[in-house]
Amino acid sequence: MKILQLFSLALRDGLRLWWLAPLIALFAILPEFAQHVIEVKLGMFASREAFAELATDPERLGAAIPKVVGMILALVFATRYWELSPQGHKWWSPKGIRWGAFLLAGVISALPLLAGALPLSEALQTALAAVLFVATIPTIAYSTGALLGDREMTLKAAYGSGWLISLRVAIFAAAIFVPLQWLHTQNHLWAMGLPSLPLWGMLVWDSLVVGLIATLMGTATHHAYRGKAQ
Repeated sequence: MKILQLFSLALRDGLRLWWLAPLIALFAILPEFAQHVIEVKLGMFASREAFAELATDPERLGAAIPKVVGMILALVFATRYWELSPQGHKWWSPKGIRWGAFLLAGVISALPLLAGALPLSEALQTALAAVLFVATIPTIAYSTGALLGDREMTLKAAYGSGWLISLRVAIFAAAIFVPLQWLHTQNHLWAMGLPSLPLWGMLVWDSLVVGLIATLMGTATHHAYRGKAQ
């Protein structure tokens, strides 16, 4: 399947999730909206200055924890939905996840961060981080395979045939995340100084955008990994 056709089908299926399994999007939407409620209560949308000043308010930062957890769950469920539901399995069940491989992939993918802790010159740290970043690209396929319960995607297989898969997953995810994250950021700017009713309308819309990021990225991760759509 051609990559542009596969990407367009990933977008289609990411939207389909909103009525096939709407709870998945809600895992991301509800904590996002809850944080917006706190932001309005604090007066963050009165102006850009107020937003910047209150951005590190403890109450707002506390709301970021369920927000991050909700987004992670939505991404995981969206990715696994297309693997499990067509086979009649429950998409919310953790059964089949290769936890050991998933954690190992996380450890390996974090190696580029260690370059900054080594007693090297800044130039060498940057060069080493770049080398390690490239060297850990196959862990994208390895971690995705672990998440989907694909026992054929061993670490050896990831470093053999997983390069193209990893790049495809990364490209699909970036193509979705970058523009929607830009929109997410712009929504905050557009909300500044709005009267109450338009403000809440903008914040509801923004929460839906966050849910869309989760369903599209999760679906794209699955389709890019498998190289096919449902």
